[in-house]
Amino acid sequence: MAPRGVAPRRRPGMGVVRVANHLVTAGVGLLACTIGCSLLLLLRVATGTVTAAVLTASAAAWFLGWWLVLPLVLRPREPESQAGEASPDRHAT
Repeated sequence: MAPRGVAPRRRPGMGVVRVANHLVTAGVGLLACTIGCSLLLLLRVATGTVTAAVLTASAAAWFLGWWLVLPLVLRPREPESQAGEASPDRHAT
């Protein structure tokens, strides 16, 4: 029970959760671009252009594997029978 004068917290709606998910995804994508560009800049100064491009592409592929491919492969799947039904913890708004 909430103290007097303090409103109880409500769960965020599904729209807020979806927007937050998209913002996090965009943030991770921008972080990957920033790391790639920084790595390319530093490696072009330290090594040649071709070596820098190869090393940056390798690092980008490594990040892509860990940040995109692995989570998609390990994502739990919903059973086919429940794919079209609404989950019991969703509330109609």
